[in-house]
Amino acid sequence: MWENEPLTKTFCHFRLEWFNVSRALTLVGDLKGRISVLDFFTYCCINCMHILPDLECLEDKHPPENGEVLVVGVHSAKFENERVSANIEAAIQKYDIHHPVVNDSQAKLWKHLGISCWPTLLILACGLTCTLTLQHVVYLHFYTSLCSLPPP
Repeated sequence: MWENEPLTKTFCHFRLEWFNVSRALTLVGDLKGRISVLDFFTYCCINCMHILPDLECLEDKHPPENGEVLVVGVHSAKFENERVSANIEAAIQKYDIHHPVVNDSQAKLWKHLGISCWPTLLILACGLTCTLTLQHVVYLHFYTSLCSLPPP
């Protein structure tokens, strides 16, 4: 994993399809200056679905419009049918996902970032540096709360 290294490629570099947003997000324009939680998931993974209430709770505690924390779902398909945009969109509606979701159908972002399993959460610091990689949500709220505190 590449913790504490700056993220060098943007979402736009990979030309990925987006859901729940009117335009593609960019690292510098949309993620810089806030804590970003990248949730690598696939809609057929039960453990990925179990994380959704935790992400929703995090979004309720730190609404995206406040500019502190932004959750971005990165849908990385495991099976061929999971690459189909209509299926992803149906899953987003079924599971009531409101945060931005990007379709990493060819696992380009997944490979670039060295992700190895579902679900994986990357927490990016305000300077677009990966500060933490979680494969479980136990510490998600703790770390995001610490990160959102003002500096001493």
